[in-house]
Amino acid sequence: MSFGALYIVFNSDFNQVCDYSDTVDSCDERKTYKRTEVAEEEKQLGVDWLVQAQELRNQSEKLKCDAEKDLLKELQDLEKAEAERVVKQCMSRFKACVAAGYTTTTPGPTETDCTGCNRFCTMTNWASIDTSYAAAMGFTGLCSDTVCPWLPECGVGMYIHEKCSMRGCSCDKVKCPATEAPTPTGTTTVVVGPAPAPAPPPGPTTTYTGTTTTTTATTTTATTTTATTTTSTTTTTTTTTTSTTTTTATTTTATTSTTSTVTTIPAAPAPPPPPGPVTTTVTSTTSTSTADCFCDAGTAGVVIVGRPYKTFFSAPADQKWTQNTVKMMQGVTIKAETALPVGGDLPKSCKSYFSDRRNYFGPQQQTSAGAQEEARNNAYDLGCGYSGQFKIQCVKKGNTCGLHVDISTCSPPTYSQALDACYTAPTTTTWPSGPTRPNVNDWLGVELLEFDIADMPPFYNITTQTTTPYPCCEVHVGSVCRPDINFDHPHVGKTDKGRWIPEASYNRSFGYFPVVSCDQQAKSVPRMCPRVKIKEMNAGFKQWPHCLSVCSPASATKEFMQICNRTANPELEVMEKAAHEKKINHMKAKKAELESWTAERMPTVTDIKQVVDCFDDRLPRRYNSMSLPKMRSGFATMPLHNECRLHGCKVTQCLQIKKGCKIPFIHDAPEAMCNIRYADGEFNCVEKVDISSNNPLSLGFGVAWMVIGAIFACAGVANYVRPRSSDGSQAELETTAMVPI
Repeated sequence: MSFGALYIVFNSDFNQVCDYSDTVDSCDERKTYKRTEVAEEEKQLGVDWLVQAQELRNQSEKLKCDAEKDLLKELQDLEKAEAERVVKQCMSRFKACVAAGYTTTTPGPTETDCTGCNRFCTMTNWASIDTSYAAAMGFTGLCSDTVCPWLPECGVGMYIHEKCSMRGCSCDKVKCPATEAPTPTGTTTVVVGPAPAPAPPPGPTTTYTGTTTTTTATTTTATTTTATTTTSTTTTTTTTTTSTTTTTATTTTATTSTTSTVTTIPAAPAPPPPPGPVTTTVTSTTSTSTADCFCDAGTAGVVIVGRPYKTFFSAPADQKWTQNTVKMMQGVTIKAETALPVGGDLPKSCKSYFSDRRNYFGPQQQTSAGAQEEARNNAYDLGCGYSGQFKIQCVKKGNTCGLHVDISTCSPPTYSQALDACYTAPTTTTWPSGPTRPNVNDWLGVELLEFDIADMPPFYNITTQTTTPYPCCEVHVGSVCRPDINFDHPHVGKTDKGRWIPEASYNRSFGYFPVVSCDQQAKSVPRMCPRVKIKEMNAGFKQWPHCLSVCSPASATKEFMQICNRTANPELEVMEKAAHEKKINHMKAKKAELESWTAERMPTVTDIKQVVDCFDDRLPRRYNSMSLPKMRSGFATMPLHNECRLHGCKVTQCLQIKKGCKIPFIHDAPEAMCNIRYADGEFNCVEKVDISSNNPLSLGFGVAWMVIGAIFACAGVANYVRPRSSDGSQAELETTAMVPI
């Protein structure tokens, strides 16, 4: 039996080899067998990929907008809490000031301030009160194309209005002349505005000198030229105008430049103040065309509207007024934003256009942006109470076209309409004579300001279907869902009002999730601040002007605006950067989802596996180590494969290499614009596995010897046990017979 076992052992081989299971040598290998061609599958994948990529990008856009909205809401809540704190403390100080200034012996105010009502009353007869001002304005009694101020009124009796006559501020109607009929009242849209500014004290003296020069330039040789020069002189202004008309067969462009020099000698300040010392040059360009006759966008003229400044604010009687000085106070620049064909017109709302301070002529004459903004803030509302519409027209005069404005269709407010829309009656409260303290209502509140979130990009329907390593690459944020932030990146493309443009990605001009170098990533940009404001809820606080030093709208707003100081509030930048990183992470997550989707559907394998035997015996056999016995020694001196040496493997081990394959579309331009350094692969040193072999004949012969040996062993044991068993039985019988009964 032992001979059989030795025979089996001596004819068996026990070796160690590398584990070559699941090896794939090339990325071109297919995952599973299919009858279709790889090219056809890749073509279909390309069509499906565009649909999936657009869907995932749309999802990322929604997530980024949600992140932006959450940030703005969080910032607004912080600002609201701070504004409420400021208002609460301000009102507490104001009420304490009112209570501290109250005494039981102080008589309550009973006299009504009629200053504001008297100003509106003078407007019913201003043309007769200030005839020189009306003449300087060019007012003839009715609205003309370019002059339409508040119109005088006449009648019999008194004007009745709750803001004035019902408070004791009467206003008598001016008797109409026998040849004139009372001015019709008409109808208008009423909007309640702020109280008018107080009348200015004796103010500055202003001198204006105007010079107008007209130059005509043509692009071709003129065939007929006619020149006309007209000079007009008045007591206040001298104007020289030169007009040149050129008739050709092609387009002619005319440019008009107007230079106004304004010199002001300032006196005591007055609200609203006349313009300060300024010398400006105002240039307006009007382009006309004889071919098809179009009027280009530009300035149509300056019109005079609003309450007569000199009469309403009681300007000094010795101040000289000319048409230019009237323009500084009541002028509105009319502009056409688009080109018009001859006969075309642009309708404008009288109230909206005249109330837009950006159109005011006076502030436009300031040289700096800061001075212009301050002048606009100090200007009074010229469109208050107006109704109706006016038109900017393109008219043809001779062979040329030009812009023309006609505001005679606007309706200025009547006395009652002006009070409704332009006057806020001051609140008068009589202090009690007893010990009861006055009740001061809260007059400051907090108003939430609207913030803008970019709209989602329009639906784009899909109907069809060289790298250098860089140290740092990441997915570009693409868009930030902010209307005020747009990108124009050579690898990312443009955004429109903070929105992604899907058409460029579908056309493969730019990627859906473009990867760029980290230094080209969009940076976080500070946002508009604040998103709330402190507003006046009523004008009752003006009864206690001595307490405005402890609390006023201006002081409360100034204190609240400290929340926008990014140095004092570094958490603002932290929150903004966190939201920006969140948007980038949304793009990264959706790109990873798209890459996983693509890898799952690509027809070829996604990774390969290679095995290298570290024992470099250089034999022309694939499984070299099969000739090596399992029990061996001294193999550390055997040659080591170079790949194993580079990765630190031993000669008795195997190097297992796993590499990822290139994912179509994801790893190609325009998705990958950073020359991404992909991993070289995964390298692992693994131990070899055992294998054994034996000759079938020697195995059967050895087993047979073992069986035969086992039979002989059993027979020998049986022969040994049988005699001894017989001897034992005989001895037992003899012993039993000798025992006495």
